[in-house]
Amino acid sequence: MKKLLTALSVTMIATSFSTADAYSFKSKDMAMPKLTDAKILNQLKAGNYKYYKVGLGTTKNAMTSNWGAEKSKKTVTFNNRKNFEYTYGKYNELIATTYGTMSSSHRPIALIKIKDATPKYDMNAVRNVLGTKKASTLSGGVKYYSYGALTVYTKSINKEELVYQIQMKQLPAKAVAKPVTRTTVTPPPARITSAYYGSCRDVWNALGRPIRSSDAGYSHDLDRDRDGIGCESRPR
Repeated sequence: MKKLLTALSVTMIATSFSTADAYSFKSKDMAMPKLTDAKILNQLKAGNYKYYKVGLGTTKNAMTSNWGAEKSKKTVTFNNRKNFEYTYGKYNELIATTYGTMSSSHRPIALIKIKDATPKYDMNAVRNVLGTKKASTLSGGVKYYSYGALTVYTKSINKEELVYQIQMKQLPAKAVAKPVTRTTVTPPPARITSAYYGSCRDVWNALGRPIRSSDAGYSHDLDRDRDGIGCESRPR
């Protein structure tokens, strides 16, 4: 009963938290998100769930403003880069990792781990909402399941597979396909290679001018004076 009241009180703190408050959670006993709630699970899967106002992309500066100083800090190496890991909570329930080498105040949080000192959520609660996934096994009988940005870690306790840690990791940005621009090429008008005009009236009806020796259809019959320009006058 005492544990239940403690969990409820922690949940009330989380839901009543406002920007104006300046709580420091670094020494509090924090409850894991409710994994039987479909809405929360889907937010965790998408990586947009805020745990006590901390989410992926939150800067270290904003986190310090809301949480105060971290309980502990250590350097970790990821992808051959130097990163920093910060812990909060009475039992180090929250671990936030920042990636990158920019100044600490503006460094974004790219990975969040939330642990529970006393595992209680059965893995079936997660499966019921997010479906069945093949597990990967770590040492000590630990298994983990991946759902998008969410990774669920479990331990077998009293023949039950209970969740003891969840993790949200920043997903790689999706490549946006560039639209294919198709250029429509208008073919040039077909060149007339041959023509025949039976009279100057036909010439003027077709060309609207006298016919020259360089024009298709020119003939001496249309150019009586043989000067290279036929049908010099428009027929009446």
